[in-house]
Amino acid sequence: MKIRTVLVVSITCVVLTALQAMAQDHQMGHGAMKHIDLWLDGSAVQFHIDDSVPTPQLSNPLPPGHHYEDAKAVLNGTAHNNQYGWQAAGLNHPPRGAGYFIRLLDQTPGLRAYTPDMTPIFGTDGASDTWLFPGIMTHNWYAMPFELITEPDMPVFATYEVYVGSTQGGEFGTPLLDYQPATVTLHFTAIPEPTIGMALPAIALALSRRPRRNGPPKQTLHI
Repeated sequence: MKIRTVLVVSITCVVLTALQAMAQDHQMGHGAMKHIDLWLDGSAVQFHIDDSVPTPQLSNPLPPGHHYEDAKAVLNGTAHNNQYGWQAAGLNHPPRGAGYFIRLLDQTPGLRAYTPDMTPIFGTDGASDTWLFPGIMTHNWYAMPFELITEPDMPVFATYEVYVGSTQGGEFGTPLLDYQPATVTLHFTAIPEPTIGMALPAIALALSRRPRRNGPPKQTLHI
């Protein structure tokens, strides 16, 4: 009887420790940053997507039973990711009074997008389909509701036109015709909603990442 009770207590402690580790891992993000560099070559918009980082996965990295609160609550019930980051590269960029505007051309139906402060963009919740890149590295959130994910590793995409436009008053967002735009497509794979069985490998991985602590050997608790 004592052995069975100790075993139950031990398993419970292991699972709780794993869930804490998974939550800590999530705070570090979904994976390596995958940057989209923007610059001007003469009057033409150029870009480069970091191909050293694998295709980002839209997924729910939270432990089972956990959810987001406050502004990030819009991500609950979705597979999501914020690895893609827009950034300015090089020295040649739009002049004062102009900037890079990114306009949604096409995407997988149901894909949602938010700025880092969770403001809807690219048509999400009625937002404009055009977003002004603020000039600093920006990692927007992308989210796909679980009910729209119909297969494992479902391909998801979003295609944008990046153009140079005016940032002035009533002309805000108007393309400057002296500049040639670029077309950028971001690719993802979407992972279905996790189940308890699917969570076990993640728990094992989280446990394997826990740092080892030196100290006296732990004693078995007999209840």
